[in-house]
Amino acid sequence: MSIRLIETESLQLRLFTANLAPAYAILSHTWVDNEEVSFQEFTQISETPDHKASRKSGYKKIVATCREAKANGIAYAWIDTCCIDKTSSAELGEAINSMFGWYRDAKVCYAFLSDWPAAGDRGESTDDALKDCRWFTRGWCLQELIAPKVLRFYDEKWNFRGHRSDFRGAISRITRVDADVLGDCTLLDSKPVARRMSWASRRTTTRVEDIAYCLIGIFDVNMPMLYGEGDRAFLRLQEEIIRRSNDISIFCHAPLRPESTTKFNGEEKMPQDLSDLYFCDMLAKSPEAFSESNSISRIRGTLLDGREFSMTNRGIRFGRRRFFEVPEINCLGMKFDYAASPNCKNPEIFDVFLRKVGPNLFSRVLPMAAKYRHTRVELDDARRTMLVEEDAC
Repeated sequence: MSIRLIETESLQLRLFTANLAPAYAILSHTWVDNEEVSFQEFTQISETPDHKASRKSGYKKIVATCREAKANGIAYAWIDTCCIDKTSSAELGEAINSMFGWYRDAKVCYAFLSDWPAAGDRGESTDDALKDCRWFTRGWCLQELIAPKVLRFYDEKWNFRGHRSDFRGAISRITRVDADVLGDCTLLDSKPVARRMSWASRRTTTRVEDIAYCLIGIFDVNMPMLYGEGDRAFLRLQEEIIRRSNDISIFCHAPLRPESTTKFNGEEKMPQDLSDLYFCDMLAKSPEAFSESNSISRIRGTLLDGREFSMTNRGIRFGRRRFFEVPEINCLGMKFDYAASPNCKNPEIFDVFLRKVGPNLFSRVLPMAAKYRHTRVELDDARRTMLVEEDAC
């Protein structure tokens, strides 16, 4: 694997073997339509300094990044706009799969928040100013927030405003990313899959597929880039996570009910009102389904669940996993070693109900009423091995 770096003194691109690359600074920023400088344009500017692309605001970011790196004694810099040849799908795919590592291995990351007013320009508190910044809403910026060892923040005029550690509390409140992860990205694996998904639930990307691709590093998986696949990208991401991990919290999301579903009006529904069930997916359509999963944590005192589950050509196969029966709606429910915090607005994320649809075949269902009472009846061991229909995944 190779990495292109900009020589901060000459503003020339140099190619290195990634594991032998010299120390480099890396930029995190939000893109501006038609203002970013591509690899081809940057190469042309190197040959013709007055090239029209040199007048783009994106080129000013490149110059400012290199100037800052040079002032910090760093001879090279990496910037996503011009250090990847995006006309090569192979290079782009390799870069996206490597990007979390590149941010993690950088000597320093400069986060340029172009809409953070310069100090004194507005009478806002730091917390208020930060929460309005677009940088905290973009999908790709999540890994750029978490991965770097050193993260420095700059405002719209490239004034240094502080380190990530200086704003850790505010950033955690804005992004809902655990404060300890903001201090050490190696703690990512200690967080439930659903909790990590929730960090992306309020973020957006320009291309549909990128909401999946931008999370590859957060879950330490690899997958090919298939632009044009649409929502299928997020399903593939979940399938890759399942292949790598047996964290069952990946199913702790709240499927959206159809518009015809009964709205909750403050009154719990009785079982006789639950004759209709909505068949839904085991896997989520997007990170948005995990928006309430931020409160998930492992129940204190429980051991790490080593029981496997896997994707098959019939769906998701569960081995001797723990289930209970819900007689009111003739379904099975999955047991979890996770719990939601008391202030969780939607504890329904733990209500994963399965209706039998064939021999050893089950599908996930959702009661049509938005709030209901149900009882739990323990199952005997003989009834705990099953399949979940892939069409419901």
